[in-house]
Amino acid sequence: MITAWDGPYGAMLIAASDRGITYIDWVNSRYSTGVTGNGGCEFITEAVEQLKQYAAGRRVSFDVPLDPSGTPFQQTVWDELQRIPFGEVITYGELAVKSKLLEHEGLVV
Repeated sequence: MITAWDGPYGAMLIAASDRGITYIDWVNSRYSTGVTGNGGCEFITEAVEQLKQYAAGRRVSFDVPLDPSGTPFQQTVWDELQRIPFGEVITYGELAVKSKLLEHEGLVV
C-alpha cells in the first residue's frame, strides 16, 4: 500500500509491505519515482500517528516495524542509523566506523 500524507512538514509518501514500512519521503522527492507497496495498511496508519506525535513534541523515537529493501551494505547502514539516539549528530565517517563499513572492500570515507 502507498499513501500520500499531508503532514506538518509537507506532503509525504509512505509505503508498506505486509512486514512493515518500506519507504517514507517527501512526495516530490527525486527518489519517489517507482515506489511500490503491497499491503501493510496498519503500518502506515501507525507511522502517520507516530509522525503526528513527533511533530507535536510527544515522541522522540519510533517503533513502527520497518521493512526496507536493499543490499547487505545498505541494510548495515540503515541498522546503524537506527541506533543514533534522538538529538545526537554523527558524521559519515563516524557512521562508517561504528558500523564497520570500512571493512567493506573498496570503500573510502
